[in-house]
Amino acid sequence: MPTGKNTFLGTRGEYTNKWIERYNWAYRLKSDLNNVFLEYYKSYMGILDLENWPYDSTLFIPSVFSTIETVKPRLMQSIFGSWPYIAVQPSKVLNRADYTTAKEEAIAVQARLNQQMDYPAFFITASDWITQACWWGHSPLKVYWKYDAVNRPFYTPKMNRETGIIEYEKKDMPVVLWDDICHELVNQRNLFYPNEGKTLDDKDWIIEQVDRSYEYIERMIDLGYYDAKRGSELLEIMKGGEGYSAYTQEAQERLNVKGIKFMPGRPYASKTLLLECWDKWTNERSVIDYATGIELTPTRININGEAPYVGITPVSVPHETEGLGLIGPIYDGQGQINILTNIGMDSLMLNLAPPLMIDRRSDFEADYMTAQPGKVYRVYDVNTGMKYLQPNNLPVDHWKQIQFLQMQNQDTSGINDSAKGLENAGTQGGPAATYIAKQEAANMRIRLMKEIICNTGLAQLAEKSLRLNRINDKQDRFIPGANRYTKGKNEVIETKPEMYMRNYRFRSGSGSRSDLSPSLLKAQWLELLAITSKLQPGQVEAEGMRVKLTGIIKQIAETSEIPWEELLETVATPGAQNMAGEMQNLLTGPEGGNQGASMPQNLGTNGNDMIQRLAQAGVK
Repeated sequence: MPTGKNTFLGTRGEYTNKWIERYNWAYRLKSDLNNVFLEYYKSYMGILDLENWPYDSTLFIPSVFSTIETVKPRLMQSIFGSWPYIAVQPSKVLNRADYTTAKEEAIAVQARLNQQMDYPAFFITASDWITQACWWGHSPLKVYWKYDAVNRPFYTPKMNRETGIIEYEKKDMPVVLWDDICHELVNQRNLFYPNEGKTLDDKDWIIEQVDRSYEYIERMIDLGYYDAKRGSELLEIMKGGEGYSAYTQEAQERLNVKGIKFMPGRPYASKTLLLECWDKWTNERSVIDYATGIELTPTRININGEAPYVGITPVSVPHETEGLGLIGPIYDGQGQINILTNIGMDSLMLNLAPPLMIDRRSDFEADYMTAQPGKVYRVYDVNTGMKYLQPNNLPVDHWKQIQFLQMQNQDTSGINDSAKGLENAGTQGGPAATYIAKQEAANMRIRLMKEIICNTGLAQLAEKSLRLNRINDKQDRFIPGANRYTKGKNEVIETKPEMYMRNYRFRSGSGSRSDLSPSLLKAQWLELLAITSKLQPGQVEAEGMRVKLTGIIKQIAETSEIPWEELLETVATPGAQNMAGEMQNLLTGPEGGNQGASMPQNLGTNGNDMIQRLAQAGVK
């Protein structure tokens, strides 16, 4: 770990020393927590520490992995399952006419913000963002305006009339690779801040430690992000110039680095540890090399006015930034499951293939054996010259203890077999209501996680993106295919810089978007139709009520986000012959008229819940 001894203390000023001291203090404060995070990561990846592992079997039961990979897809579907990712509405207006203008501008801003997230890498980044939050209880995302350009060679063919040979004229031309908002996942173990404050926006200062390559520093100098003189000084030290040996000695104490790293074929350090420092109250940003204290940024002015980090936590803990991940509560249980499982596997293997012990002093050779079920060991003092090693019998309830621990983990996390989809449900496999009741604990928890992530992380992401556009996006833009982001009819929307100056409210995720799987919802709604209908499929066609039934099914589909054709097709097949209930009264009234009867109220908790959802969808 960093010792705080500064080899290059003479070259450091008061400003850089302040940040080095902050970093060393925060690193020591977080070191124990980072070690715990590393163990959680191993439990997710299925990594066993075999150095002190006393068992022959190395079976790993990935209950941590299955828990997270059950929660994460449902969070991703619920938050990023449909467009737009972020909905925008005006927050403050002057009058009714201004509201009309503000609403149109909000639609344009919504299209722009969602367009900036509409690239392949963002979806992977969003998935990793949620995964890290499930690991460690907190996951920071870096949101900033990235400008990247390069001079690329272009070749123009020209005919040499004297030789008749085509020659190519080389010309370097600037090419802009990226000039927009960028999203970068930050390792929670590499972010340091004071204790005060709940969210990252509340922190007085933030330090991110990053390993940067020699080539990266060169590129930042070329783009003007790093000061040319001070950057060149650092590169010379990395190459092996004056102070190189002291630099490598200091670098060996860096976090996550086992000594200085070299690339084959080049005699200089491949990476160095940089500290990206952000001060909330002085509005300053600086990049400092930890080992040398060289400040690389040409200016300390933070034009964005804030640190670029957005954090999310699935389970919020009062007074703590990190919150609680999904691994912590079941980490010990999974460890015991692995131990008991491998003890049982070792015992099983010893019974099926017991090792044979042979006295070293005997002339018997293992090669003489015609059958050898287990390993052969040559030892001293075997009384009979040869004997099998018989294991002790396992306790009768050994495997039940493993089941008990698995049930405890499920109770703790709320992710049971029903939530994982390992139990059959629906009209063919049992009442969907029973299946849904088993899922309620997981559904409520996942729904709360979604709301916390949407109302904090995604909303803050939208706010920071809006402010970045205010500062950096100074041109009118035409967004093609904007109906993808607005659910409107306008194929092209124009945005203007002044639109970013308004105050907006942001909403991500859909309140009506279900946390259940489509197949489960389909079974649930079909059961409701079975309860509320006396009609056979043929009667629907003959009595001319197909249109009315179709309308209700469409409304159900809109509520549950299931394609209505799937429900309608099921109703029209022989598999729906067993439908029973009061659909005819619901559609035509008890006397055959148009007045509709109310739905039956004896459907139980889940049935009544379905009725309420139907009523919200407009089904009377």
